[in-house]
Amino acid sequence: APARLAAARGKRVVVVYDEIQRLAEYGDDTAERLLRSRTQAHQGVAYLFTGSRKHLIREMFMDRGRPLYQTAGHYPIGPIATEHWVPFVTERFEQAGKEIDAGVVEGLCERTEGHPYYTQHLAHALWEITPAGEAATAARLEEALDVVLTRLAYPFTVVWEGMTANQRRLVAGIIQGGREARVFSSSFLRTMRMAPSSASRAIEGLVQSDVIDRDEMGYVVTDRFFRLWVKRALSP
Repeated sequence: APARLAAARGKRVVVVYDEIQRLAEYGDDTAERLLRSRTQAHQGVAYLFTGSRKHLIREMFMDRGRPLYQTAGHYPIGPIATEHWVPFVTERFEQAGKEIDAGVVEGLCERTEGHPYYTQHLAHALWEITPAGEAATAARLEEALDVVLTRLAYPFTVVWEGMTANQRRLVAGIIQGGREARVFSSSFLRTMRMAPSSASRAIEGLVQSDVIDRDEMGYVVTDRFFRLWVKRALSP
């Protein structure tokens, strides 16, 4: 249909598949093979494959044994810069008769690392507890974060208690060390009291369960709120 539409209208058609990695849950590669066989001959159609689980997408498009191997270019999407969040959040607060200082928005983005979902979630919680005619302050931002983390405490506890001891140590080390944490360095492993083989198994399990992911800078805890929750839980 996309190819026929493009030919009939004389225009290019763009088809976007969101969360494309869900195909990997089907049990076999039939859907992937069908997708490749049907789309590779299409003229005038561009396909965008997007998803949130990077390691699964990498496997689908970079594993030589998968049907979609090298069928698309790779364009990692980073976080939205704070400078773009400031006017967006400010405008939304002003529309409701509320004020928010740029510094508060910057503090919000620092906690969520500019990730769209977590940034909007925390911003909405802050918006909810800020009465009309008043300003969202740094103190209210902390209150909003408390509200969010309290709501998520039960599922986060289940995830944390479901990890092995080595996995918990690794997650704690990644959070404390930030993106600069070199998880296979001798100093990191010595601090975590783990052998390289144990660390490798722990990381593999954490990646497969989507607790952590790897980007260009290193390993990162996928859920920004979970990261903040663990950080608070580990604080003396």
